[in-house]
Amino acid sequence: MKVIIPTAGSGTRVVNAIIKDAIIHPNAEVQDVLIHRSVIGPDARIYGSFHKLNIGSSAQIDF
Repeated sequence: MKVIIPTAGSGTRVVNAIIKDAIIHPNAEVQDVLIHRSVIGPDARIYGSFHKLNIGSSAQIDF
């Protein structure tokens, strides 16, 4: 597992993910993904796929 998080808010949870050039806002959860050049909003949840994303507040995406 490789994790590179330039900017991550408090309460952020990252599990088995590769993250590069991304902003992860507070209390977001990122699991089993590769994220590049993306913004993940507060309280968003991302599980299991490879995409470029801009996710708003309190969103949940399951691929």
